[in-house]
Amino acid sequence: MIPPAVIEYWQQAFGSGRCVFDDGRVSLRSDESLGETYVMILTRRDGTAAVAIAPALARRTGLSDTTPMRIAAIRARLSEHGIRLHDPDHLFYRVPSPGRSSGQHTVRRLGPGDRHAFEQFRDAASAQDMDAAWVEFDHPVVFGGFDGDRIVCAASMLRWHESPLGDLGVLTLPEARGRGLGRAVVGAIADHAVESGLEPQYRCQTDNLASIALARSAGFESLGEWEVIRTPHD
Repeated sequence: MIPPAVIEYWQQAFGSGRCVFDDGRVSLRSDESLGETYVMILTRRDGTAAVAIAPALARRTGLSDTTPMRIAAIRARLSEHGIRLHDPDHLFYRVPSPGRSSGQHTVRRLGPGDRHAFEQFRDAASAQDMDAAWVEFDHPVVFGGFDGDRIVCAASMLRWHESPLGDLGVLTLPEARGRGLGRAVVGAIADHAVESGLEPQYRCQTDNLASIALARSAGFESLGEWEVIRTPHD
């Protein structure tokens, strides 16, 4: 079961009751706090969806938070007005389960003395992998998985928009994959998040099957797909 704090966060982000009706329509929330050019969509695993849109864009597109519409019609209306949809992120959250451990792997939190080892890890990874994972040594919390003295897997975590969520990224070097090290590192940083009073959040692209498999093996459950939409000039 998705932790209650996670559900509460997303309910507040989109407003209560913003879900698909029986006939497939979805209600919108127009919110000044979203700025002038912001839209987001959350499509949950159960098929319900929620849309939050900045008032300026609501006026521009003719989308009203008082007139329910089908989600396909909302997407079409956004597209007609040149509003680009970014690729969706899969949102995963860890469900309570006792007995997780790092097994035989050496996994620990990294400190200032590990900077050089992390830089060697970063240099051994492809730029594409580093960009997709967004694992940084200067993030508030960083964990590493070791092969001897070498870091071959790392995960880092940031607080998500002053929320109760800890957003994490993870990357394992190609030669170290398939040994359970990514699962061990994700488990360790997720444990740290919970001990710090945060709910660990794992995001990845919906077509990244390996990352989806890692999330599930580390005890995470999918909430659904989240999309952020901005106008082209952003």
